[in-house]
Amino acid sequence: LADRVRVIGQVAHADMPALFRSADLVICTPWYEPFGIVPLEAMACGVPVVVSAAGSMLDTVVDSVTGALVTPRDPVALAEVVGPLLESPSRRAEFARAGLERVRSSYSWDRVAAEMSNSLAQASQQLLTLQAASSPDTKYILTPEQSNIVANVRREQERNREVMRSIRIRLRARIEALEE
Repeated sequence: LADRVRVIGQVAHADMPALFRSADLVICTPWYEPFGIVPLEAMACGVPVVVSAAGSMLDTVVDSVTGALVTPRDPVALAEVVGPLLESPSRRAEFARAGLERVRSSYSWDRVAAEMSNSLAQASQQLLTLQAASSPDTKYILTPEQSNIVANVRREQERNREVMRSIRIRLRARIEALEE
């Protein structure tokens, strides 16, 4: 095993695309993962993935299409998936192509920013409906607490728009670097 596995420690972000591309397969098997960036980065580099069927990875990796999902905490199941994949360059290539396409179509920063902006707009709209009744004849008065909530949502929405613009610019460069 020592001739096939290297433990290299911390890697600079700029060196990650080359490191991902040097792998035949990226395996990411935590028991729980709120947002699995490692599989997305590997897929963006055109590398097939095997991940735990846990957390957000259930959404990011489509089993048997963009990679393989395995039961968390099941090393036997992991070995049963990894072994055949390592023996099948064509299957790994299929996963790599499909994974790269999924990242480009579903996880671009423009799309993430647009979805976040839409979510904030929906939340804001729901709160703003507190200010007006369904008919012009009906009066609705907000409590001071409700008025503060509406004002805070508006301020937060504007702040998030600015943050998302900044993130979009910085992360577009990161994605382009991963795709090179």
